[in-house]
Amino acid sequence: MKREDRQTSDPLLAQKLKLDEVSHDRLDYFLANGYRVLGQALYNSAFLRADDGDFYTVLSARLPLSGYSFTKSQRKLLRKNRSLFRFEIGPARKTDAKTWVNDLYGRKFPRKYCDNLDYFLLNERGIKAVDTWEIEIYKDDELIGFSFFDLGHESIYSKVGIYDPDFSEYSLGYYTMLEELAFAQDRNMKYYYPGYVVPGCRDFDYKHRLGDVEVKDWHTAEWQPYSRIKHAPLLLEQMVMALTGIKAELHARGIATIMVWNPNFNYPLWWYNSEDYLYLPVVLGFLDHEGGIKTNNYLVADPLKKTYQLLSCYPLDTSKQLAFFPKGSDSMMLFLPQVFRRSQHWPWKDAADLAAKFRK
Repeated sequence: MKREDRQTSDPLLAQKLKLDEVSHDRLDYFLANGYRVLGQALYNSAFLRADDGDFYTVLSARLPLSGYSFTKSQRKLLRKNRSLFRFEIGPARKTDAKTWVNDLYGRKFPRKYCDNLDYFLLNERGIKAVDTWEIEIYKDDELIGFSFFDLGHESIYSKVGIYDPDFSEYSLGYYTMLEELAFAQDRNMKYYYPGYVVPGCRDFDYKHRLGDVEVKDWHTAEWQPYSRIKHAPLLLEQMVMALTGIKAELHARGIATIMVWNPNFNYPLWWYNSEDYLYLPVVLGFLDHEGGIKTNNYLVADPLKKTYQLLSCYPLDTSKQLAFFPKGSDSMMLFLPQVFRRSQHWPWKDAADLAAKFRK
């Protein structure tokens, strides 16, 4: 297995598995372990920087189908759209009609636009790795919307829904998800995976309309009802709280620090499955006597191990000037640090003892 296809040791590292064949049973396995589908690859990521520029914790989601039934409003939408439109289900294929609808969708929603539908259907080597199916929605003989979803043996993964914006009033994106659910029920499948949910980011709240979703708990690696953990501190909040704690301890000893946000935390997802890069979204940077940020050392907080660690770094592209810009009272880095040395781990509860090890 190539390095890019291996699962890495740290679950907080954004990972992308580029496989040429994913059987139905194997897709079930990866989905049950919190992976999602990205094009024709499998990936996992704990964090997200949303369109609003803020950072969030990501939770893989699934809807158990045992005992599931549509709500009154869902049945109403299904009846209405089935009376107005015709839908077809089958193996996914790229057509001129889909490309046309996709371009219409992209003009209305440019941030959600993917200019080549092959991205969803073929991997980087031109191979269909997962069993991708489609739902097509027609008004008479005109295609007005479609969705792609991936088949497992006992689960399906909802990949994308695209529609003609002129038909927005019919909730076609949500409607195709309901038809996918009905398809899964007809096949006696156990789970419907709508990707992920993002607590605090309203862009993804529509997925909760499907029903009582479960999410994969990063700490226990178990699936839990979302209602059970939605009010608990999430990974990112725990990291910020831990860094705030050590920041206060360092400040008491005359050592100036600043929260530094890393927008490139998902770099390994797109390029390398490597732990040699700074893959956490927020770290603690040290300030020099002039108030500038030192670029070669950062303190990180691991919310799973509940430990601190000091990373020695240098920029991946040494030809570029190291740059930061303000993010409220914090800072944002405009370069990607590559890690060349890691210290031992210190428990969060020993923040005071750790701070005492630093010198002005």
